[in-house]
Amino acid sequence: IRYNNKFIAIELNNHFFFGNGDHRFKKEAVPVVGRIVDVLKKYPNFPIIVEGHTSIGGLDDSDDFSSWELSAMRAAGLVHILTDFSISPERITASAFSSFKPAYDNENTNGKVKNRRTTILIKADPQNTQFLRLLRKMPNIDYGKIYDFTE
Repeated sequence: IRYNNKFIAIELNNHFFFGNGDHRFKKEAVPVVGRIVDVLKKYPNFPIIVEGHTSIGGLDDSDDFSSWELSAMRAAGLVHILTDFSISPERITASAFSSFKPAYDNENTNGKVKNRRTTILIKADPQNTQFLRLLRKMPNIDYGKIYDFTE
């Protein structure tokens, strides 16, 4: 989870949510998305951006699609699940970045694994008091720093 006064970013590790090189959600990941949806439903006026990311390498010419396509299909897959959970599609934008927006070092295996992610951005006007109340509920951590709550 990363956040500042303009957005909250929830990073979903693709290793848990997707098979290697696959765009279909693992069944065991859907309940986790359901918990995120519970939060999203409490703030129905906030736009949502779903970003798909891959790391450098990992796919080759024998694969069925490129890193661009994989990141787009993963973002679109998450959008479908969000709408299946009754999140209004008008709130959601999907975008794909392939390996071109790394959050971690792509020079080592651990960084590459973390860069294979799908991110849910909850956007709001920083003057919106409802968004500020949501931020106050976030863990007491430094703004802008990346935290991994999965360990």
